[in-house]
Amino acid sequence: MLNEDVLREFIFDCTIRKLSKRTIDGYRNANLRLFNFLKGEFGITELEETHHQAIRAYVQYQTDQNLSPVYINRNIISYKMYFRYCVQEGYIKHNPIDKVKSFPE
Repeated sequence: MLNEDVLREFIFDCTIRKLSKRTIDGYRNANLRLFNFLKGEFGITELEETHHQAIRAYVQYQTDQNLSPVYINRNIISYKMYFRYCVQEGYIKHNPIDKVKSFPE
């Protein structure tokens, strides 16, 4: 499944759960930026292809851009929520974000 298709489902689920518009927008935007990086750097578009090394590379990229640790951690939380949803829905068995630590640790 395409990450962007699953993201639409995830955002719909967030809406049903009545999360705030700000939270939903944050989840959407952070994950779309991750997906764009994965596609551009690794050619990854499918959920099943997504792996922790590629996500770590994006976290490193954000670090190299001198983004604040608070901003990076907020992004990581957005990824965690998305991939947790993917596991709960049975789209993937192993959560690739589990091996990505918050910044800095």
